[in-house]
Amino acid sequence: MLSTRPAPTMGWNSWNAYRCYDINQHVILANADALIRLGLVESGYDTVVVDDGWQAPERDGAGALRACPRRFPRGMAWLGEQLHARGLKFGLYLAPGRRTCAQYWDAYGRTTRSGAASRPRWPITLRARLGLLAPDIADVSAPPASGDLGSYRSEAADLSQLLDWGVDYLKYDWCRAEIGTAYTERREAFALMGHLIEDSAREMTYSISEYGESEPWRWAGQFANSWRMTPDIAARPSAIFAIARASAAHGAATRPGHVGDADMLQVGNVALPARLRRELDRTHLLLWAMLASPLMIGTDLRQLAATDPVVAALRNPEALAVSQHADVSCAELVAQEGAVDVYERSLAGERVRLRVNTSWRWRGGLPGYGSELRRL
Repeated sequence: MLSTRPAPTMGWNSWNAYRCYDINQHVILANADALIRLGLVESGYDTVVVDDGWQAPERDGAGALRACPRRFPRGMAWLGEQLHARGLKFGLYLAPGRRTCAQYWDAYGRTTRSGAASRPRWPITLRARLGLLAPDIADVSAPPASGDLGSYRSEAADLSQLLDWGVDYLKYDWCRAEIGTAYTERREAFALMGHLIEDSAREMTYSISEYGESEPWRWAGQFANSWRMTPDIAARPSAIFAIARASAAHGAATRPGHVGDADMLQVGNVALPARLRRELDRTHLLLWAMLASPLMIGTDLRQLAATDPVVAALRNPEALAVSQHADVSCAELVAQEGAVDVYERSLAGERVRLRVNTSWRWRGGLPGYGSELRRL
């Protein structure tokens, strides 16, 4: 069944820090342990999502997905048990097409003698220029191949597999699912999985990602807990501020249990001088809190100390009180005063205002990338 949690999900996702080739069971559990050690679980970050790249390069003889044997030798059921034993929820990635994003953009699926996926020799921009990305599938009627790691025509079986593994959270990522499938609308693919989740016995958070290209804020709330509204976030201040503005423009459908997703956090990932990064990290979390977006940490937590400014930004009680407030609604961008963006949100009849300096220089009485939250 679909999760009934009213407030936006909080947790950690592997993609921004590791992409697909650098995740393994040790990395996942080390970050899970860091969530506990740093007090982040105490603050509400209780979900660990293993993004694309957890799969073996091919399905098994019965067509079932398997964990990558070299990087997850003990399997996904074991990993879920380990996370649950730590008091955490377990999330995994699937895609509704024939292939996943890592297969298209990272050449994921080429195998080594050990049966593990091998890393491509050239960066994605060069592989695209040379025509070395995964080829398009021309025949829509062709049955899924063993190397097709997407869930097309395997939706029910793949969901059943995840349920058997104890998965609590599904990230379902479009990733060119129109290629080689009969899908004419993205809504169709996401609704299919959503209805399967609703009919299942286990409660599961359902997060869909189609980058806002088919206006999911108009339809996704009927069967999903969260929906992406923009292209992928980058570790740049300009990307963070642009996504915040776009998300605020499409937040009317946000309500308890169903929220727009501004994408995974880049807190801790942006290369800036220390003072500017501290301000940006604090502002980033405040913005996502005002938007009622899920708060999914996307940085490597393993080497951080509890006193690190990154941890302080993630645990900011002022931001988390707004994020997890019972009155779940999305902020509006009410003014732009030069480099300063002004957002307002209602919290049970009380208005809160966030002023954000989008420049690295002092503007509007705020330090570079700094912000000010005030109750009106």
